[in-house]
Amino acid sequence: MSYLSETEIADIQKNVRLLSIKEIGDVSQYPFNSSIEEYNDFLKIAKCFHDLNISKTFLLIHKVTNELLGYMTLAA
Repeated sequence: MSYLSETEIADIQKNVRLLSIKEIGDVSQYPFNSSIEEYNDFLKIAKCFHDLNISKTFLLIHKVTNELLGYMTLAA
């Protein structure tokens, strides 16, 4: 198993932002298309779940291209 070096991690951190979905006005402004349709569908309702405290979603956005690279949702 290989791990990223501290330099590689620092390079990644320079190029991406991790934002809570509540900080985003409209998620559709970020291009995103998963090959798993359910992931695309959930992203459309994730803010509602966040506001209702059902789950918390965070978005990984490329600083230069403004592309949504991925997201993660935490639920209890």
